[in-house]
Amino acid sequence: MTAAVNAALDRLRQLSQVPLQAHWRVIPPEVGAKAAKWAEADWQALPVAELNRRHHVAWAGERQTCWLGQRLVIPVDCQGYPIAGLGITLGLRWWADEAEIFVNGESVQSGDLFDCFGRIPLGAAA
Repeated sequence: MTAAVNAALDRLRQLSQVPLQAHWRVIPPEVGAKAAKWAEADWQALPVAELNRRHHVAWAGERQTCWLGQRLVIPVDCQGYPIAGLGITLGLRWWADEAEIFVNGESVQSGDLFDCFGRIPLGAAA
């Protein structure tokens, strides 16, 4: 691809995507999906997951469960463009033997090493 095409694609991504990778919080295993019902102060007290040099959340040890969570607040606009009425989709990728995705404490998708991508609708209209 030419530099102009790459620049145009990057600009379109900036206008339609919000990166969330650096905002994952580590949830204690005994809490798990129940953290969805926590107050904002409880979420803010959780440690932020460390990103490796490739900007991935990674953890040591086989067969260890790692619970990650985020509280998402839908903004009024994205890069200056209003988003009222637009659909919101969360795109996830993982590299794990097993993954279970929860939204508001409800299981919405699962996957593994071979089924490692999800596009989860969060709302039909922001």
